[in-house]
Amino acid sequence: MLDDLVKDRVDKNKPRHEGLTHTVDKLQFFDRETFKILASFIDEIKIHNTYPLLISDNLLQKRISYYHEFDIKVSTGSTLTEYAISGNYFDKFIEESARIGFDIIEIGENSIDLDIDKKKKFSDTILSKDLEFRWKIGKKDPRHQLGIDNTLVKVDDALNVGAKKVTSALIAEFGQRVNLAEVSIDNIASVESQRRGFLSKSSFGMSFTQQRINGSPASKFIYYLIKTKHPIEQSDLINLTHLPRRTVQSAIEDLKKHGFIIERNSIEDTRRKVYFPVKSEWL
Repeated sequence: MLDDLVKDRVDKNKPRHEGLTHTVDKLQFFDRETFKILASFIDEIKIHNTYPLLISDNLLQKRISYYHEFDIKVSTGSTLTEYAISGNYFDKFIEESARIGFDIIEIGENSIDLDIDKKKKFSDTILSKDLEFRWKIGKKDPRHQLGIDNTLVKVDDALNVGAKKVTSALIAEFGQRVNLAEVSIDNIASVESQRRGFLSKSSFGMSFTQQRINGSPASKFIYYLIKTKHPIEQSDLINLTHLPRRTVQSAIEDLKKHGFIIERNSIEDTRRKVYFPVKSEWL
């Protein structure tokens, strides 16, 4: 329909190395005909949380094989991997994952902290079974995400131990070939529409009611300035408010901690930090 108006994907044929769409299987129902339509847009699918432990090996293998029919790679979730690491049976977990048919092991540090030596050991174990791995950076709670510097350190760690992808970003900011992780299967078509350049004001159908700022008057004032004048540097906030540097720094840390603002490196000078309000579409 309207073929002459539809933009094709730069890399429409799988396996894709860029423009990956990674969705999540929460054991929800979907009919085969609908999935056939969506399958060409999906590169990877993660079986959510510790759900693989709730399914018999036979049914889990059938589910994975079903996805393989559509050239979709199947991943474990980082929660299951962290569970295996915490229980000291990571090696057995990897052996079982390979036997059952998983293609990718997702590793994160939502509830654990791993030094570079442990990361290298775990990545080598995964690769020894001809599996891939994806490193998941950050925390699940948007109010307690890592700062930019810590995020960059962890991304470097992941790349240094052999990770090929560290995903998650915005199509609008980085273009149609950006890699997106954990896209709800209900939103696959909307994401693909954005990749093709179709207008879609609210692709993800998410809403987020911002909580009230209950901090100091300084925090409320700083948030107002960031919201109305972003991106804005700390020095600009000090000049505009005439508040002491320590007061401004304390307000910024409080707003970051409670998920009202995010910190990024300045495009003009990566040594400097700028601040943005957290938008509902990011959550």
